[in-house]
Amino acid sequence: MIKGYFEDRGITVHEELFALSEMLQWIERSQVRDDQPIEVFIPSERMRSLFVRRRHSASVHELMQSEQKLAA
Repeated sequence: MIKGYFEDRGITVHEELFALSEMLQWIERSQVRDDQPIEVFIPSERMRSLFVRRRHSASVHELMQSEQKLAA
């Protein structure tokens, strides 16, 4: 639905980055914003991999480059 909205307006949606953004927002809305420790369980291998790769990337640009290499 959201993807279609943006694509109808000529905006490219990077699905992996969008999914990662949604997950990171959910985590940030937890006790993290109150500087409290949390435990995060990410059962999806895809999402866990995105999360780990983002943590090891210096920037979103670097993450996107690694995504392109994995897709090739």
